[in-house]
Amino acid sequence: MSAGSIHDLLGGRCYLGRHEYRVDTQRRIALPKNWRPDSTSENSYYLLKGRERSLQMVPAKVFLPFLQNLLSVSFANRDAYLALGSFGEGAEEVSCDRQGRITLSPNMMEYSGIDGPAVLIGAVTTIQIWNPANWEASRMESNAFMDVLASFDQRPGTTESPRN
Repeated sequence: MSAGSIHDLLGGRCYLGRHEYRVDTQRRIALPKNWRPDSTSENSYYLLKGRERSLQMVPAKVFLPFLQNLLSVSFANRDAYLALGSFGEGAEEVSCDRQGRITLSPNMMEYSGIDGPAVLIGAVTTIQIWNPANWEASRMESNAFMDVLASFDQRPGTTESPRN
């Protein structure tokens, strides 16, 4: 698959790798150079409270289809009402400055336990930001994540396994 077709498939960048950074005194953290938006791409992200006290940084192109699905949720439904409020309370819109940094709010830093060092994990379509100790405690070993990835091939509507 060429880089052009990956871009077309994902609607944007592909985030891969592990990068270690330090949050500065102004609560900013730099993105790796190859993850930063270029002059032609959108510079809008949604920062969400993720699982295991991580932060999930979702590009607008990935997040907007999810938001579209929320339009059909009835706010008259008690569980949906509370879920939307909890989700909205833990979400923020962020953008990169000229040096490719985002600013973490005190709320996000407290939730994630990030107070200096941070690990940025490329999760293909999104970026995960972790306190290093939380990442080490939560990360999956290769056999476990390969089993989960293999289960993706079993989804209904899949006509061919990449292993063929």
